[in-house]
Amino acid sequence: MEKSIMWSRLYPEFKASAMACLLAILENLYKVASGSYRKGSEGKGNGGRIP
Repeated sequence: MEKSIMWSRLYPEFKASAMACLLAILENLYKVASGSYRKGSEGKGNGGRIP
């Protein structure tokens, strides 16, 4: 009984942090992908913004 109450209290926070983490990872992947794509298409890099 106590476990379910604790879980229902923790679940929204867990879901929110998991979503934020996933969004950050996706955003990072998108930046890297678009940066490397631009570097390849321009042939001169993107100013070294992505390490």
